[in-house]
Amino acid sequence: MRGWLRPNKAVRLRLAIVLLMGSLGLSAQSFHTLQPRVGFYQMAEKGWEPLTLHLTAVDLILNQGARTTFYLGPRMAGNFLGVRAGYISLGGHAGIQHQINLKLRLRAEIDGSAGGGGYAQDGDGWVLGSTASLIYGGRAQHLEAGLTYHYASGGMIGGFSPYIGWNRTLQLIAQPSAYGVGSARAGDRNAMALPASVGLFVQPSVGRQPYGDPEGDQAYPFTMLGAELRFKGRRIDHALSLSAAADTFGGYMLVMNTLTPKITQGKRVQLNPQVHLGAGGGGRSIHYYGGLHYGLGLEGTLNLGRHGRIGQVYWSHQFMFTNGPWNYQADQVGLRLPLTVARVPRANEVPTHKAVPRYTLELGVGAKGYISDSLWAACVGGEVRLLRKGPLSVYGSTWWAALGGNLGAYAEGLLHAKIEMMRGVGLTASGGLGAGGGVNHLGDSYIAGLGIELGRSVPVHLQYWYGAPTRISVGMIKKFKSPIAGMDR
Repeated sequence: MRGWLRPNKAVRLRLAIVLLMGSLGLSAQSFHTLQPRVGFYQMAEKGWEPLTLHLTAVDLILNQGARTTFYLGPRMAGNFLGVRAGYISLGGHAGIQHQINLKLRLRAEIDGSAGGGGYAQDGDGWVLGSTASLIYGGRAQHLEAGLTYHYASGGMIGGFSPYIGWNRTLQLIAQPSAYGVGSARAGDRNAMALPASVGLFVQPSVGRQPYGDPEGDQAYPFTMLGAELRFKGRRIDHALSLSAAADTFGGYMLVMNTLTPKITQGKRVQLNPQVHLGAGGGGRSIHYYGGLHYGLGLEGTLNLGRHGRIGQVYWSHQFMFTNGPWNYQADQVGLRLPLTVARVPRANEVPTHKAVPRYTLELGVGAKGYISDSLWAACVGGEVRLLRKGPLSVYGSTWWAALGGNLGAYAEGLLHAKIEMMRGVGLTASGGLGAGGGVNHLGDSYIAGLGIELGRSVPVHLQYWYGAPTRISVGMIKKFKSPIAGMDR
């Protein structure tokens, strides 16, 4: 963990992970109210500068329409200033909101997460907290201010801090049949599509350290692997990407928000400028070098199928800078698959049957443990299925150390292939990146494994690994089908 930086927040992550929460189906109503939000607060550290954190979270309202509402959802908080740049925690929260009047609401919330990095004294990696705040605003946009308290497992980080934030309201259709969308293809048109896509990419990069290097101006080649969630707009597309270094700087991770103005909108080929803003860090050799990442780029895309119905191949070149002595250029090449989210139309919009996805997303949340004679570590995480064809399925997952083994900053991003041998029994092959907590630092962070999956709705995974903290891992995951989003393919 020492010397490990984790990525930082995200903005559209709010809707990315909320697909998972929407799959819980906790409301009998025909649509869910979601409140994506961002906020800022600090956690003091004994003998060191405080962590300045950016929070990205989503509230899924469970009893919509009540004066006092209950909610839960995912959250990600990351430090983006100073030598702790890259510290991050990922977890969830639950709370209540009480409406005082038309403009004012009171929030009370508890949260828990796993995380670490940036040389922070965070022990095993768990963080617990609570927040009380006032929310002011109209029907869609709201400002928030209050007080928050957090405590990290190492006892060195935490305390009280002011909290400020912003949130907005978005309604997604949770039960299409109850909302009159079940027969959409026969003529009923009561929903709007929120078009999006998920993508995987490889990003060869060359970083340069202009000063602060005893050897002078040096260039450092490194390769990032990552995934993105992209939301399409009329004039601007907004993408969130999460990536990690596969070599040279094992443990270097980034979360990047990208805006792409639609200057050209060809049916097959597009070429458009980009603006990038994100944060991250990691890899012991560059752990002090900037938390904020910003820059410009140029993206070219090629649609597969009519208007990209099958997918999209893309390339982008980026010129990136940080708030430390570090800058880099990168070429990103990737593949996007279309995703459809069904939302409630606004008053001035004409609903369309295109809002109804043909295949719903399959998601999962769970935990797994790495076990050996000298080490144990418990990780929390989740997965999403990307493709399925007969007995073969492909899905991605991410896991974050929470307890044991002093691996507070260890994290994984994995791609899996599974073949179902018989009902409830499957063989898996996994590969991806895993680093942090002293694992795979300064070099290659590739990990790979083979395993067996037993069960269907709550399967147990037993896997054998190369490059992971231990050779053996045992895990369990609860699977859901999301009724609010899917692949229209």
